[in-house]
Amino acid sequence: MIEQKVNYHLNSYNTLDGLDYRTFRRAYSNSDSFAAHDQLNFKSNIGCAYLTGNELLQYPELAKVLRGIEEYPTYKKSYPVSEELKELKGLNFLIAFTAYVKDCQADFKEEISKINTKINNLIYLHGAEKTTPAITGVLKHEHNNYIHSLIISGITFKLIDRHTSDTQSLLTGIRLSNLIDCAAYDAEYANIDGALLNTPYIALRVKKSWKHTGRVIWYNLDKMEVVTTAEINAIKKKGHYQEVKNKE
Repeated sequence: MIEQKVNYHLNSYNTLDGLDYRTFRRAYSNSDSFAAHDQLNFKSNIGCAYLTGNELLQYPELAKVLRGIEEYPTYKKSYPVSEELKELKGLNFLIAFTAYVKDCQADFKEEISKINTKINNLIYLHGAEKTTPAITGVLKHEHNNYIHSLIISGITFKLIDRHTSDTQSLLTGIRLSNLIDCAAYDAEYANIDGALLNTPYIALRVKKSWKHTGRVIWYNLDKMEVVTTAEINAIKKKGHYQEVKNKE
């Protein structure tokens, strides 16, 4: 006889009625398993594109809309496993459990289809509204006066490091290490050093370690390319642009 908790341990039965449990086990990590805690857990990426803050700098309206969608970029849903189902044993349990998994899977796919339609329409609509990113302000830490966020076209983007991986931080932040190839400057890190307000230009300090002084390079968030100091100086002379820096 199969133990009652077979719904938590599917290793003994890989396939039944065309459903491959190995696929489910591979698709989910131990911390977010397919069958755990008396429920079935499903998740899926949604939308026709996975967009982070780096890609949304030129699309402020799209950035604003996507931040308001709780399901983006990964939708998750759990389905409870009833006590009646868990009380079944042996082949009766496997047959009933397989049928329940298929029903949940069909429901989840239907919901994903509806959400995808909604999000893709928004991406197509606001994805056509490309603008030049203009830095209108900065936010600083109170304890050291270092810049931690940029306000670009009315949207706040937090500056995140290369180790940040949670989807919400990636959606609402700018990963500076993705803007430039640090190796090209014999560096390991990049952090913000300043910005030229009402322009797309930011100053990045690239360095080998956090204690290293490093060097400052200027970057154009509109064209996504490095700008020479001479070009920045020429821009400063042409207009009255305020430069904000760390520790000021």
